[in-house]
Amino acid sequence: MSQLLSPLDSVKTMQSLALERRLGRVHINIPDHVGSLDIPLDTLYRTVTGIPGLPSHVNGDDVECICLYGSALYLNHPVPDLEGTKRKYGFFGKKVPYTVRGTRQLPRDVDVMVIMHSNFSDEKVVAAKRNLHDTGYGFVEVVVDGPVPAKRCTWEGYGYVGVNTWCGLHIAYRSKEQFVSGIGSGDELSESIHNHGVPIVGAQQFEELVAQSARARNVQHAIEWSDEAGVLNGQLIPLKE
Repeated sequence: MSQLLSPLDSVKTMQSLALERRLGRVHINIPDHVGSLDIPLDTLYRTVTGIPGLPSHVNGDDVECICLYGSALYLNHPVPDLEGTKRKYGFFGKKVPYTVRGTRQLPRDVDVMVIMHSNFSDEKVVAAKRNLHDTGYGFVEVVVDGPVPAKRCTWEGYGYVGVNTWCGLHIAYRSKEQFVSGIGSGDELSESIHNHGVPIVGAQQFEELVAQSARARNVQHAIEWSDEAGVLNGQLIPLKE
């Protein structure tokens, strides 16, 4: 049975499921034959709470909620069409306008915001590991490892083939006061979370925070949660097409 309200009501609940090895993943399918991302919830928990010098984070005492934002929320980032002109008859004739549909790309990292009780501004980046690969014609950069497993779809002449790859994990931190006061005050990060953010942990607390602003939201995604053989998994779904 699936539900849209996250059963992860706090980081303490997340910690309990992590200890029981019951944290699965949040799966994100990027449309237009682009590929998919999987956010391992255990990796997210260990990364969020692994800030040196802040032991209260280990049991989640200072974390209000954790939200997904950024390019993984693909409906918030429409791909612009490319416009130009060309000759009507090859190299001859008058120039006529044409439009080429833009191509969506697989995100290079996954953006997560941690909203906390106390004042704290920092960010943590767990970058994907990259190596130089010799193709015989030169070196190209290849992603070989990272915290977020991904699959990039490539066209092979007879259809799209999935190629396993990796993405990084980018975590930003705001206190409740910083988040709320930043809405409408030029803090683009807080405004992005307010307008489009999708809670992974602490959904009720997040809704109470955004309700403090009179500004309208434009939420286009939700996470559908399910218990699969005792393991908690989520699937990002569109609310609007």
